[in-house]
Amino acid sequence: MGEVVFNEFFYVNLTTKAVIEGIHFSDTFVNYHFLSKRRIEVLEDPFTRLPYLVRLTLRDGVSAEQSYNTYAEIFLMNNPLRPQLLDVIDNTFFEMERLSIADYQIHNNLIYILAYNRGIYELRLTRDQHIQIRSFLPLTQDIYRFRVDQLGFNDDLNIVASNGNMIYQY
Repeated sequence: MGEVVFNEFFYVNLTTKAVIEGIHFSDTFVNYHFLSKRRIEVLEDPFTRLPYLVRLTLRDGVSAEQSYNTYAEIFLMNNPLRPQLLDVIDNTFFEMERLSIADYQIHNNLIYILAYNRGIYELRLTRDQHIQIRSFLPLTQDIYRFRVDQLGFNDDLNIVASNGNMIYQY
């Protein structure tokens, strides 16, 4: 049987700069050979006002041979000292053979995930705490960074994406 790997959450009081006592674990779903960084973002559901934590493993934070095995986790943070895993966004969520998350952004309570050489997925949390794909923009030009912005009060989104050599605007 394989080795079970855990992540450990550390909580720090930013006023006193002291670590809050207690050990808080969560599973890792992939046994990475190399994991240099993860990204964490807070999201608040506008309907229920429930706080969520989005934690992503990006392709540039793992070894090259595992860069197509990345995922995102959504935690419910009713009790910040006891995060509850709500869902995992991996290749099976998008019905793909493999998933390489290159970038992400949270904008207007929506989660945008750039799947490398696939495109940008727009995700939302439903009122009953399910993750739903709202839209998809195919991008296959070796894009690895993007930003979403909204001008004015209409629903038109501006997307700027880059592959390091070119900048694309949609």
